[in-house]
Amino acid sequence: MAFLQRLLIRTLFICHLMLVAHTLSAQPNRIKFEHITVDDGLASNLVWDIHQDNDGFLWFATGDGLSRYDGYEFTNFRRQGPGSISGNSIWTIFEDQAGTIWAGTYRAGLNKFDPGTQTFTHYQQETKNPNSLSHHTIAAIHESTSSPGVLWIATYGGGLNRFDTRDEVFTRYRHDPDDPNSLANNTVMSILEDDSGTLWLGTFNGLSRMHRTHTSNEREQIFFENERHDPDDPESLRKHRITKVYRDESGNLWMGTLNSGLCLLNVETGTYSHFRNDPNDPTSLSHNSIRTIYEDRAGNLWIGTYGGGLNKMDRATKTFTRFLHDPDDPKSLSHNVVRAIFEDKSGNLWIGTYGGGVNKICRKNFEV
Repeated sequence: MAFLQRLLIRTLFICHLMLVAHTLSAQPNRIKFEHITVDDGLASNLVWDIHQDNDGFLWFATGDGLSRYDGYEFTNFRRQGPGSISGNSIWTIFEDQAGTIWAGTYRAGLNKFDPGTQTFTHYQQETKNPNSLSHHTIAAIHESTSSPGVLWIATYGGGLNRFDTRDEVFTRYRHDPDDPNSLANNTVMSILEDDSGTLWLGTFNGLSRMHRTHTSNEREQIFFENERHDPDDPESLRKHRITKVYRDESGNLWMGTLNSGLCLLNVETGTYSHFRNDPNDPTSLSHNSIRTIYEDRAGNLWIGTYGGGLNKMDRATKTFTRFLHDPDDPKSLSHNVVRAIFEDKSGNLWIGTYGGGVNKICRKNFEV
């Protein structure tokens, strides 16, 4: 009888181990990441932004130059004299409707790339020129959907710029402490334009909505409606520093914050839902500092954090699957600071990290 009891216990134990192994192998966080680093030709392992242009080239904004990738080799653009890029620390990349590539730098202004000559035109802050760029650090670039050729430039300390690429004139919009309808803060990290043409701006003092009206003589007037955290309203926007504003395919407005997690705004009701890290819940958001948000074509919402790796959100259950760097697993995420997420035309995901280069997830290697 004792033998049969021991045999039964042993059998149950083995079945338990097999069930655990099967469960782990079936979990989506067993994704294999392919790593691309300076050893493969990337300009730097610090990657701020990723874009694929109309010709299929992938562009990577890095801490030591702008990298262009054809799938086999890298071409790196660095500051090397006249006609080269104005600085090596690149924060953002943007392609306008005409196919022109723009690069925003840290402390070196805005650059326009000429593919014919492989050279760059520079736009920088000029102290005595109010029609020049307002600040030399560029955080985000967006082109107006209603006015092709007009770029909106978010700066890290100089407010918002409207740049007409035809006459190359910058118009500045800054915070004015005496004007409640001015921009909420001069550090603008993210720009989103909705279907009505309203710009949503993530600033270091809350969310600004830019409205445009026209006077009787057709002159355009611009004012800002600002939303900040109300300590008396727990459902208001948490804290102040917004790092990313993102609109998904269903029209939901998501915001990443510096240290207060992820926010979802119901635009119609004006109410917020908040998602934060819970140390006791492994299915909660892995980290409260958000750097990027991206929805892939299958409807998966990905969140890049500053120290908590990559998260994939299940919006039905409001839970998160975490992908973290594991030094014992060469196929894990290469670094836990995720700055950029981008899906290419083939459905592959590219993850830019701050120290681990680029990670690639082939669509065929995971189920969504």
